[in-house]
Amino acid sequence: MEREVIPAPKIRKIVAKRMLESWQNSPRVSFTMRIDAEKMMDLRKKLNAGLKEGEGKISYNTIIMKACAIALMEFPDVNSCFDGENITRNPDANIGLAVDTEAGLMVPNIKQVQNKTLRQISDEMDSAIERARIGKLKIDDMSGGTFTVTSLGGMGIEHATPIINPPELAILG
Repeated sequence: MEREVIPAPKIRKIVAKRMLESWQNSPRVSFTMRIDAEKMMDLRKKLNAGLKEGEGKISYNTIIMKACAIALMEFPDVNSCFDGENITRNPDANIGLAVDTEAGLMVPNIKQVQNKTLRQISDEMDSAIERARIGKLKIDDMSGGTFTVTSLGGMGIEHATPIINPPELAILG
C-alpha cells in the first residue's frame, strides 16, 4: 500500500488548532477520585424502567451533565472563562459533550443545563450527537460552552486527562 495524503476538512483543521493551543496554553492538572455511583445507577434504572415506547433512555452522561450543572452553579469560578486579561463568570451552565465523528472531535453543548430536566437534557443531547455524526452541527451548537464532559468509559477507559476546550477553564473526563 502506498502512502496516501488526504486534505484535512476545514473543521478538522480548526479542532486540531484549538486543541494544540489549549495544550500549549492551559495548565494540565488532573485529579482523580473513585466514586460510589450505585445511587446514580439505581436512578438511571428507575427512570428508564418507566419509559414509553420510542422514548430515548436516560444515559449516565445525562445524569453527569445535570450533576455538573448543579456543581457549576454552586462553584461559579469553575464555570468561568479566561481571555488572558479577565475572568468572566457565566450565569448558565452550557455543558458540552465531546463526540467522536468522522470529521474529528466535536463538542456540541447543551445550553442552560441547570434549568433543564433529565429528559430535556437527554433529548437535546441525543439530537446534538446525531447532528454531530451526520455533519449538521451549527455554530450555535458548538459555541458558548462553559464546561465539557468527555466520556471514554464505553471504550473501557478508566482514566483520562482530556484537553480543555478553550475558553473554558475545566473539563471532566
